[in-house]
Amino acid sequence: MILKLKKVIVSSILAALVIFGAVAPMASATSGSTRVDGYAPSFGVYPDSNAGSIHVYNIDSDTSKVVLYNANGVESGSAVNSNPVVNNQITTGQNLLEVEFKNLTPGLYTVAEFSGTVKSAASSQITLGLKHPESTFNWDATTLGTVHVTNLTPGAVVSLLDYYTNALLLPTSIADSNGKAEFVGVPNGTWYIVKQEFTALNNTQLTANSNSRKFLSKNNLPSMQIETNAQGDVAVSNAVPNAELRLYHVSINTTDNSTVTSDVYLSAIVPSSGTFTFPAAATIVSRYRVVEMDSNGGDRSNSFSVEPHAPTLALSSTGTGVVITGALPNANINIYNNSVNYSNSGTADANGTLTFDQVPAGVYTAAQASPFNACAYGDISNAVTVQKWMTRHLYTGWNTLSVPFALKTATLQAILGNQYASLDKAYAYDNKSGQWVGLTPENQGTYLSQPQTALFVNIKASSNDVVATFVATEGVNPPSVLHLTTGWNLVGPSLLNIWSSPRDFLTGNSSDVIPMLISPNGQGFVYNKNNNNGEVVNTLGYWVYAKSDANLIGQISTGTVNDASNYDINTWQINY
Repeated sequence: MILKLKKVIVSSILAALVIFGAVAPMASATSGSTRVDGYAPSFGVYPDSNAGSIHVYNIDSDTSKVVLYNANGVESGSAVNSNPVVNNQITTGQNLLEVEFKNLTPGLYTVAEFSGTVKSAASSQITLGLKHPESTFNWDATTLGTVHVTNLTPGAVVSLLDYYTNALLLPTSIADSNGKAEFVGVPNGTWYIVKQEFTALNNTQLTANSNSRKFLSKNNLPSMQIETNAQGDVAVSNAVPNAELRLYHVSINTTDNSTVTSDVYLSAIVPSSGTFTFPAAATIVSRYRVVEMDSNGGDRSNSFSVEPHAPTLALSSTGTGVVITGALPNANINIYNNSVNYSNSGTADANGTLTFDQVPAGVYTAAQASPFNACAYGDISNAVTVQKWMTRHLYTGWNTLSVPFALKTATLQAILGNQYASLDKAYAYDNKSGQWVGLTPENQGTYLSQPQTALFVNIKASSNDVVATFVATEGVNPPSVLHLTTGWNLVGPSLLNIWSSPRDFLTGNSSDVIPMLISPNGQGFVYNKNNNNGEVVNTLGYWVYAKSDANLIGQISTGTVNDASNYDINTWQINY
């Protein structure tokens, strides 16, 4: 028990409490008056049942001793100013004092005041009642429907009652030493109150009810938890023991977008643990619904979906795009290129295949949209890298063709792909010897592996368009340098833009060294020191005349799309 004395001012609220009569004469140095046992004290008493304490206020003297007695007349606590202790927290030198006796056992009490050895008359009998019980409802797999009760008197008899009939819902319980009790297995859908009863000293019967009723409903419980894994197991937790679990397929009515539930797919009775697993029950992409049905009619349900797995991503045959396989038939597919903040979408065919061709260079991933939620996507695919590339449209007859950067595969078969059969002849010009060299599978690598080398290619008459595709090699290579010999040289540009002026193309060489550039591509221009008109275009070939040996400097480096040269080409389709 904790005792407390402190200065107070008697308020109008305390005036409503019992205050004893006028103070009898008390011996003092000035008046010479005296007190006798049984004098009427002036203090008031206020019991606080919910706090378990009794307040004694308006004590007559700061030297008075206040004593609390239980129903048997046994002293239960006291406080005196002349002998202060820390727990009593007595305030000295004051005329109006208050004592608080804390942590008391409910029951009947009286209070008396001592002035020296003279004892006042006892107060009227004070009843310290029981606290109002408090309760919370708890749900889990092992303590289904449990009401936890607190704020009880240790040893009290605790009852859980139906609010309407006042009948016991479950057998009574005894409050433990911490003032707690619990009731396990409370029926679903119940309005309840809690009552505690305690027998105090002298067989005094005390009773207290909870301040309000509460409604125990399974609908207020945490929902069933559903978890699935790669094997399609469906694990259900937080279910009601002995309830029936039913697993359904759910489909979407495309007419009005409503849901349609199938017949029962699987069913089981929930064990006492409240958990159950349907093994390998959700192995296909679909919507599912788990319904819990118990004897109280409190059915609950929880839906989930098995989302599509990650598709497989690969480079297209041209190297300029990506191919998705392994997707759901007619699935919506998104591809992502975070390197250049690019994305695109399309619909897979009946085999779950989709091709995105001629996409910007960069690192790609893909995902397929959920068939149940257009804004949700399944797992991310593997990553593939599309290297830098250019294309060039070729026409029937003779065309010039030049290599803009170091190639991933330096062969005409790789450049023309499945249109290689449309090639009739291909010639390179040997700038050193001044001779034409017919290209063969054996010697083509010598010319095609050198950026800025140009060719003449003859395309057979064909109803199909022929496109040359240049795909850059992996890794990092600096811009190219092509040696020019004195006389005519057949060369091509390596420009950061699709086209540029002849002067920019010949950067680093004066018109005295290279006085002339001629376009054999039907562009109709000749460059010389008096004329800088015309456009030099990547992947086309040009005749350059050099008065002395010189170097032609390229501008395009290869390398990943994350290199510092963000202005390097990504996707240029050239259709001259």
